[in-house]
Amino acid sequence: MALLINRVISGTKKTNYVTREELEELYTKSNNKFILHLEAPKYVGEETLRIANFQPFASEEKIRDFIEKQIINGVKDFRNYVKDYPCSIVGNYLLEHPVFLDYVEQSINNFDLTNMKFNIPLKGNRAIIVRTDVNDMSIQYVEANFVSVNNYRVDIIDLPVNKYTLEQLRHLSPSILKTKEPKIPLRLNPGVTKQDIQEAKQMVKTLRK
Repeated sequence: MALLINRVISGTKKTNYVTREELEELYTKSNNKFILHLEAPKYVGEETLRIANFQPFASEEKIRDFIEKQIINGVKDFRNYVKDYPCSIVGNYLLEHPVFLDYVEQSINNFDLTNMKFNIPLKGNRAIIVRTDVNDMSIQYVEANFVSVNNYRVDIIDLPVNKYTLEQLRHLSPSILKTKEPKIPLRLNPGVTKQDIQEAKQMVKTLRK
């Protein structure tokens, strides 16, 4: 039996609002839960391949810094735009309402996310979550956005699971070919003899029956 996943994501969509702890739990793998990240994962520390150091999302402190930087750069861009294009619609509006940019710029010093709401996609948030047990499997596509402090929006799409026999899979994907028997070079395996290889192949054939 084989499982075929294509690039088309379709299914029933639902939206949940979760805490930071619940969000991290959702993206944590376990014995019967696997996470397939659709974007490059983010690691911390020098040992980038250690799963123990895996950090799926930026901390809330870094999210705050990101938002603050976006506001600072936005005010700066608007001021430059007014200087370069004072007769444009935007430039003329801001010249007639100078208090707006002054207020935003001065408010940055007292920036507080507590009562603000956003919808900021988290880097590395798109993933496929696969849950399995002895007889069944479920697959979900998930996306996560930062809304406010300790509040995240999670969009979940339950993906239908279609199980195929190998013959059905070959019909759906004609390019699938039977693999050749692997060749084991004896010079790279000094402790392995031809007799060992033959016995291993015979054991595989026995197990397939």
